[in-house]
Amino acid sequence: MEKNSNKKFPISIRTILNNRILFRLVNIKNEKSESYKIFEEAKFNTTIRDLFLNSRYRTIDISYDTLANKRFKKLRLVIDNNNVTIENKSEILDIIKENKNYLLDKKNIVSNRKALEENIKYFEEKINSL
Repeated sequence: MEKNSNKKFPISIRTILNNRILFRLVNIKNEKSESYKIFEEAKFNTTIRDLFLNSRYRTIDISYDTLANKRFKKLRLVIDNNNVTIENKSEILDIIKENKNYLLDKKNIVSNRKALEENIKYFEEKINSL
């Protein structure tokens, strides 16, 4: 997808654009769905700004993947200063473990591996400090 760096953001969004995010890199959605394709396109982003500039990920996707709307049982997206809580600690640790394994598997091609590893480390330290 072509990067749109001229995109304008509403003031309410600007306050969180630099928040770090961590997706569950193993996509557990149905492969035939549009949601699966959107998730695949978005999962390597590391900040909310990158997410909105580089993918078709929508705010409705955020509400599902962060469990904000309580429709799913499995966390797919961790957002700094949002859902990094003691209640989500075991789920976030599970995401971190899965993501480390995903990055260790050489058949998974990841262009921004270093940024993802830094985000994993950041969230690992953050969740362990709870």
